Amino acid sequence: MLGQGEADRATPYLSAANLSAPADPDIQYHLAVAFHRTGRPADAEALLTALLTSGIFFTDKAEAEKLLHELKPG
Repeated sequence: MLGQGEADRATPYLSAANLSAPADPDIQYHLAVAFHRTGRPADAEALLTALLTSGIFFTDKAEAEKLLHELKPG
């Protein structure tokens, strides 16, 4: 859903998945993307900040860093 441009529909599923697997960095990243695409930049920024400071490796780390840079003011 998220990859098909349906962030509104994907957000509840990703939120539920994040609750079920809170240590999964891939879910956290995709949830942050969904937050960003649905007009929740503060939520996206908070999630990305926590994820990127955790030190956990995940596949989309470079993309997460880029998105966080876009979200940070200034």
